[in-house]
Amino acid sequence: MKHKQMIEMVFGVALVVLSVAAFFSGEPASLTTEGRGAIFFAFGIGAVMLVTNGLKVLSERSAVTPTPVAPSTPTLVCHQCGKVMHADFKVCPFCGTPRQLQCPQCQGAIESTYNLCPHCGHRLKDIK
Repeated sequence: MKHKQMIEMVFGVALVVLSVAAFFSGEPASLTTEGRGAIFFAFGIGAVMLVTNGLKVLSERSAVTPTPVAPSTPTLVCHQCGKVMHADFKVCPFCGTPRQLQCPQCQGAIESTYNLCPHCGHRLKDIK
């Protein structure tokens, strides 16, 4: 809550509390029509201040974007479909692509951009 809103809330509460206390005080001025009018006016102003500031605070709280929660298990992105999966999965559950590409000759780990397997030299795609 901002400093200005806090001051307005305190002032609103003070107006409401003091006007209720004046209403029930039994003081001669509070028993006149003018005195009661002033009390109700002060009460109304205090109530309006409380309601408007309360609505401001509620709207500010609802406008706050929640902070994303970090996943509890490590994840990685599938190189084929781009969806997030658990790091311990062997294949992507969305597209079935193996987590890590393997050379068809030696089963060594390769990248999709490789032309040759770095482990056995097997040609993976046509070299231009």
